[in-house]
Amino acid sequence: MYTWRVVGRSGATTFEGPYGWFGTSAGATISAAKKLGNGVPVAISDCAVTWSFDTGAYVQELNRSAGIALIRTENLIQGKRMSISGVVSTGANYERRIERISEVQLGTATPRPLGLANIALGGGDFFYHAANGAGQKGVTSGFGLNNIGLLVRIWGRVVECDPESPATWFKVDDGSGVNVKCVVPSGVAIDPSWTYVGVTGISSCEKIPGGLQRLLRVRTQDDITPL
Repeated sequence: MYTWRVVGRSGATTFEGPYGWFGTSAGATISAAKKLGNGVPVAISDCAVTWSFDTGAYVQELNRSAGIALIRTENLIQGKRMSISGVVSTGANYERRIERISEVQLGTATPRPLGLANIALGGGDFFYHAANGAGQKGVTSGFGLNNIGLLVRIWGRVVECDPESPATWFKVDDGSGVNVKCVVPSGVAIDPSWTYVGVTGISSCEKIPGGLQRLLRVRTQDDITPL
């Protein structure tokens, strides 16, 4: 990968613009891939598939340090270790992703979800640069390590359910001052009688008026444990 920066001078004054990137980042970690601008090719040498669905997938580092969304991944299977390559981009909700995927299967891996308090879900900005999309934008009022794209687990009291039928989301309050919206895919049922639950899913984000809110993407019915 190569970097460039525009520098201008007017008399004794120097003006420096932001950094830009071009080239391929081969053998990168997911964290390094997220630091790249949109449209930059990248190759990740070893990662685990934590969720595979109709339009994409999520992968993460084996040490649970970072995760990222993938687009158009017909051949990826949850629980597999993969080497992948593609092009870095940003989705409509500011979530970084890799598209135009090619992959090589390496074996199997089933990372355990990382337990988080609601207030820690999402996290703050990670080397975010709005001009070229580099980094990962954090959630509104987020702080600490950015964990968007990572498999996590939260616990708490169910305080609200989608009134539509079938319901597609519910919210969980763990007492940390933040309610987390949990969205479920087709085929996962939400029971309005739930009181307390543990929920596993992918840490994500959703653009709302005035900000970017925390979001947990549930994968299957087994990800929800009534307590």
